[in-house]
Amino acid sequence: MGKTVFQSFSFYFLRITAMVVPINFANSGKFSERILGKILGKAFGFILIVNLLFTNGVTSRQYADLVVGAFLPRTPMFAVISALVLVCAFAVRGGLEVVGRAAQLLIPLYVFSLILIIVLLLPEYNPKNYKGSPYWGEPQIIFRIVPCTTWN
Repeated sequence: MGKTVFQSFSFYFLRITAMVVPINFANSGKFSERILGKILGKAFGFILIVNLLFTNGVTSRQYADLVVGAFLPRTPMFAVISALVLVCAFAVRGGLEVVGRAAQLLIPLYVFSLILIIVLLLPEYNPKNYKGSPYWGEPQIIFRIVPCTTWN
């Protein structure tokens, strides 16, 4: 999910102006007030906050659609979004170290489960079932199967 055009514009506008005009405010709203004036700065800050809230809402909804549609079909979407927001709030509150420690814990678990799945599926693998089509050839079959296995 990329940034919207407005977010990109506002980020670069505020940062480039900060290089030209020395301002010692940490808040984007105060920053834009100082650059654009009181009224335009407040309007710019309000639009920026509304845009960020809307973008975060859309992203949360897309994530919840993925989780509910692919993994937890009987779970209410409100519960999935609430859990996502709660975990993100704890991560932001804890800082970068919490995210790093969580990755340190979860990546070996993920790798172990991936290896376990591959090992358990090895007896079911039969190379005779993998036959290339004379029209497509073996590599083309792989390239045609991969988009079918991705989640839309």
